[in-house]
Amino acid sequence: MISEANDFDRFGRLCLYESNAGQNSTHEIVPEVPGPSRSSLTTLNATFGTALQKEARSILGTPDEVRQTASTYFSSVHHRLPIISKSRFHENLSRLFVPSGIDFTTLCLCMKLIQQNPVQQNARTRNISSTHYLVAKSSIGFLEAAGFDTLDAIQSRLLLALYEIGHGIYPAASVSIGSCARLARNLGLSRDSWRSQDTDVEERKRTWWAVHNLDRFTALCGGDAIFASEDATTETHLPSNDEQVSSTATSETSTATISTPAPFHVGPFARECQVAHLIGRVIQHVYHPVTDIDFRSRERAQLERTLKAFMPILIEEELEFSTYCGALGMCISSLYALYVPPIDRNDLDNGWDFQNLEIVSTQMAALSQHLLKSAENESNLIMMSHFIPYSLYQTAAVQLNLYQRSQNITFRTNAESIIQILTYMSRRWHTAAKYLTALEADNPPMTLPPQGFYLSVSSLDNGSGSSGSRTNKRTSDTVT
Repeated sequence: MISEANDFDRFGRLCLYESNAGQNSTHEIVPEVPGPSRSSLTTLNATFGTALQKEARSILGTPDEVRQTASTYFSSVHHRLPIISKSRFHENLSRLFVPSGIDFTTLCLCMKLIQQNPVQQNARTRNISSTHYLVAKSSIGFLEAAGFDTLDAIQSRLLLALYEIGHGIYPAASVSIGSCARLARNLGLSRDSWRSQDTDVEERKRTWWAVHNLDRFTALCGGDAIFASEDATTETHLPSNDEQVSSTATSETSTATISTPAPFHVGPFARECQVAHLIGRVIQHVYHPVTDIDFRSRERAQLERTLKAFMPILIEEELEFSTYCGALGMCISSLYALYVPPIDRNDLDNGWDFQNLEIVSTQMAALSQHLLKSAENESNLIMMSHFIPYSLYQTAAVQLNLYQRSQNITFRTNAESIIQILTYMSRRWHTAAKYLTALEADNPPMTLPPQGFYLSVSSLDNGSGSSGSRTNKRTSDTVT
């Protein structure tokens, strides 16, 4: 508050103030424009919410049809992304189509949306946009505007993000993942909350991990070293075994952590969490490298050893249970990222590690008959992991490049088998169809970012580092 008409500012200059600015000033004070009242906002929200509920009802059908949708979801998609408590879901069915329960209605919409397959338009293309997708997207936007910060809201966003990733809808998928990560923080779905005895602690843990995993996979595909979600640590607890799908809290002493050795058996979702954690380390190593060349070399070797330690275990688990292909696909893609320089990845003579690329891609190709048998089964389509098509595309691209270099017909045969698998998978995930188109090129690129370029590649400038490079501050937490 200024007590004198004249005063000096902090630079010693004389400042003049009008003593009665409010009464004598000739300057007009712009009146404050009143915003919408709380009652008008409430009316608007109710009107828009009612319209969305009506649209949702036309898509979801009767409560019995919703129960059937849920039954199909929990017997299929849920095994790939086990984030929703089945018991809590059925307890909430009474909120369906109730204005105050629009977050639950939106969740039901997204549970039905994720079961949709691309619609065949002609022999070459499939359509993945639909009224259902637009309504689900609009409903999620309404939840955000109306302040629905609930577990149902973030799970709806996650299922929408999964739909967008699986069908290659970018940049919408990246934006959705970013929104999921921010909402997860607002909801307090951090590691600190997992020590509580709340009945939904396991469901919250799984939801946090789902955000983490999709974020890391999207970053790997796009070559983006900027994550939307926080990192896990070596002591972060993994989700419980996938058989334990209730919302009951699980004792920490019986829960595996990130640092649990690879040979220790964990469920498919927990295994994906372990590999996704490594993906984060690989992304930082490749796209945001440290300036210390020696440290970088040691870091690469350690990451490679850890990923290779997972490979035989994941292959064995996939052959035995047929539910670990998602973790296997992420592991394969991470190794490919280590073996191909991020700068000019289409230049075959610029540092490609062909020896290791041949070993890893041939290991993956050896699984082609197992994966083909699964992909041919129409009932298995809905169970297809959204993580596997990208690694299959990369494997086919490597095998084709190896064939061009050596003219060894085995490489071409392997690539043709994988192309056949991707053809079947394109009936479930539209990204597989995009990969098939890319493989028609004479020299298919080793990596295929969804947006056509790498978002944040930090290269080293004569070993001195660039403005985006990391300093040597990573320790043994680099890998598990």
